[in-house]
Amino acid sequence: MQARSKVSLRNLSMILRQEEVASAEQRLENIKQGVAYAKEAVQLDANDGISWTVLGTAYLSSFFSLSQNPHTLKLCMSAYQQAVSYLKNHDRSVVLLLYCDTILICNTLCLLLLV
Repeated sequence: MQARSKVSLRNLSMILRQEEVASAEQRLENIKQGVAYAKEAVQLDANDGISWTVLGTAYLSSFFSLSQNPHTLKLCMSAYQQAVSYLKNHDRSVVLLLYCDTILICNTLCLLLLV
């Protein structure tokens, strides 16, 4: 059996989260599996900014699709912070935009909870 590669795991994570499926249950299962694949990619190379970015987007998908748990947003932001620390300038700016979007979502959530 071949060893898993971080690139393949990242791609599987993204494909599963975008795949059109027949049921809501399958969609949720795909998102959970997408998060698991993204986590595994990071475990294979914790210094890979792209893997951290994919994990951040997987957490963001999970937040919107599974449950609006603030802890999931914290995991998302943490993954984006890790990504920024390992990426070069151009790629870093893209992740910073994702990170800022996540902060806006957190702030909006907090405002909605206060109302």
